[in-house]
Amino acid sequence: MKDKKKVVLFWSGGKDSAMALKRIKENPNLEIVSLVSTFDALSSEIKYHGVPEVLITQQAQLLGLPLIRVYLPQDCTNEQYQEALDKYLRLFKAKGVELVAFGDIHLEDIRKYREELLAPYELEAYFPLWKEDPKALFSELLTSGHRVIISSVNEDVLPIRFLAKELSHELIDQFENIDILGENGEYHSFVTFGPGFKMRVLFSKNVTISQGPYTVCKLREA
Repeated sequence: MKDKKKVVLFWSGGKDSAMALKRIKENPNLEIVSLVSTFDALSSEIKYHGVPEVLITQQAQLLGLPLIRVYLPQDCTNEQYQEALDKYLRLFKAKGVELVAFGDIHLEDIRKYREELLAPYELEAYFPLWKEDPKALFSELLTSGHRVIISSVNEDVLPIRFLAKELSHELIDQFENIDILGENGEYHSFVTFGPGFKMRVLFSKNVTISQGPYTVCKLREA
């Protein structure tokens, strides 16, 4: 029997990460060995998402998966991002990892950047959701049992009334002229439950703040 390919998944805690994980688990030729999350070094949060490290850690524990934490400086440049990831990418290669997975769906420039980032390490960028139909993917997200809240919105394209709401078909029917999955940065999300979770993530909603182009509902551990 052919050995499974080892995969690490970049994990933001949101819906795209969760669906990418679902795809990886469904593939009999793949083995998920770790999640990787990047945090702002000062706030210990996923930047622009309003999600603290403690809740990402809780997700990983409920999924029964190891979590690698990468800390980034504020206003992180591409060069600093690459420097922060360097030792981890070298470690992945040394541990026999072949694929580094991301939840991107259709942004070609992001895909190209990730592929070029990994190429020097002889690691392959893997996009399990690539070019999937947004409506079908959203329906699968809900029917598979995922519970997801909107943790930040770009008010230039999505009104603040959607902030902290749970994703549903009824909710996205109110979206106007945006990608329903927020692939262009219209909003960010946080998964509170889903397949493989031992229980629901225990969290509460904290203050609402402005952060860059986003209005963010800062989440905290319940």
